[in-house]
Amino acid sequence: MARQDLRPNCVTYNSLLSSFSGPDCLSYCLQVHCRIIQLGLESNVYITATLVTVYSKCSSSLEDFKKVCSVVMTCDHIAWNAVIAGYSNLGRHEEALRCFHEMKQADIDIDSYTLTSMIAARSAKKLLELWPNDPATYVLLSSVLTMEGNWDNAADLRKLMCERGLRKKPGYSWT
Repeated sequence: MARQDLRPNCVTYNSLLSSFSGPDCLSYCLQVHCRIIQLGLESNVYITATLVTVYSKCSSSLEDFKKVCSVVMTCDHIAWNAVIAGYSNLGRHEEALRCFHEMKQADIDIDSYTLTSMIAARSAKKLLELWPNDPATYVLLSSVLTMEGNWDNAADLRKLMCERGLRKKPGYSWT
């Protein structure tokens, strides 16, 4: 790109960072991260979230990961999901759970990515202990289990939801 006199942008760097997935990529990650800082792109929410994800995959260093997390200035669900998933990737389940609670207290929307990260960090049972009367928890956990091919547990979870008298809110369509 440099030889063609083309300037990389946030999308370029986000794509490049997303290609790094293991400890052997850490030096490349560090180089790209330095370039992002030089260009002033580190405040982009997608770049920041991707950096958090990449450091959790490429570096086994909790300190490196925490340094990147400390730069997360935005308080949206994208950044929170990246941090929760990162702690989960590093096997730091208690930190992932702490972030999840902070996210809830900050009234930030929880989505299926958040719950998927939490399943990796904690068992579904723990999530059900936290929100035993929330049908969305059962539906999302069941969907994740189904996507993983865990049909029996997904069916058991739906059955438990029915036994507890919980009903999924119906969806709406304008078509």
